[in-house]
Amino acid sequence: MEADLRMPPETLDLLLDKLAVRRCPPRWQDLYGLARARYLREGCPLVDEDHLRRLNETYGMFTDPFPRILAGAALLRSQPDLACFLLLMQAAMADRSAFRAELAELDLPEAPQGADSLGHNLLPLFLLPPAVPATVAAWQARGIPGDIQRRSLQSFEGSLRMHIRRYKRFGFSLGDLSWCLGYIDGRLLRIGRFNIEIKPRFGGHVQVFRHRDGRICPLVDQLTLHRSGFALGSPGLTDEDGSYEAAVRWHDGAWHGYPVLGDGRAAREEVSLAQDDWHLVLTADDPVLGVHIPADESLAPAVCEQSYRDAVRLVDACFPDFPYKAFSCHSWMMDPQLRLLLRPDANLVAFQSKYTVFPSKSSGKAVFRFVFEMPDSSPEDWPETTSLERALKKHYLSGHFIYEPGGFFFPSAIRPD
Repeated sequence: MEADLRMPPETLDLLLDKLAVRRCPPRWQDLYGLARARYLREGCPLVDEDHLRRLNETYGMFTDPFPRILAGAALLRSQPDLACFLLLMQAAMADRSAFRAELAELDLPEAPQGADSLGHNLLPLFLLPPAVPATVAAWQARGIPGDIQRRSLQSFEGSLRMHIRRYKRFGFSLGDLSWCLGYIDGRLLRIGRFNIEIKPRFGGHVQVFRHRDGRICPLVDQLTLHRSGFALGSPGLTDEDGSYEAAVRWHDGAWHGYPVLGDGRAAREEVSLAQDDWHLVLTADDPVLGVHIPADESLAPAVCEQSYRDAVRLVDACFPDFPYKAFSCHSWMMDPQLRLLLRPDANLVAFQSKYTVFPSKSSGKAVFRFVFEMPDSSPEDWPETTSLERALKKHYLSGHFIYEPGGFFFPSAIRPD
């Protein structure tokens, strides 16, 4: 490929000034010289049209939006400063843990007033295709079936389409990039109905105990609770009067703590679980399979159960080194209030009923993004097309919120074929 010989600035500070980038991680100062030298040698291979076409033909990441992606790549090729910034992002992404942490302190370049913004709007997207061959090689080494690989890679387009619906423009954000890196890093797989995350740490604010007769009892751990028993600090739950600290304690041969009730809140009174009768089966540090719910399929119970079964089979076969303890989900779909807003036989209610729900600090904003796909809206502006939309709008207009608690269940709860 013939390199574009127009030269980006010699220092990162000058580049950021030209691109009107206000915030950039300090670590990137040390990476800029290498990124600039690469640009001067070979241009920006990430936006080379022939290379993008070959990758897409091989891995099938994009369908109808692909021509516009190529148009965005052409705009980037014509803008050396922006293309060099993209190479800088790729260099920073090599240290994945540092890069993920830095996304919160990064501003992307914005197109000048009146200029075609397509290249700017798609900038993070072009970091993904060059990383796909290594991801696919790793999946193949583990024996991931081809159909699972293809559906997982098609999630890039799913994120692109969701961005278009939410923001009414053709674009791809740093948040979209962060999500899609889960596939690139082999942590996410689309298995049937769900995206399944290979999650090394559960992270829920509970310790779960099982009685010798099979009963389970989650005790809330390391969380400040509102007097209602839900997480303090969530919308509508900020009054500290009567709040209390939940932490599991060991004393005199028993665990002591606040149990989770059936409606997902914590009790106000502690219980004691004697070591002779109870044993610990799930902690925040245990590995789990995280469940994420794309919006493109039915939540019919049979469909969900098949996805859980397929996930168990695949992970057991392809990730024998991953000793997961449970399935987990943090979502607005876990909020027990939905049982009061929807019909008892609603698919969403059935989906939730499989999980034991526990308190988690929430934003109350997830339904803005995932149901109405209007992240910057007000409830007054929400449509009322479906029974769910009507119920949620009424709920918010009456001063209430839908939270994002956590939930879990153990693989033994999956129904056999």
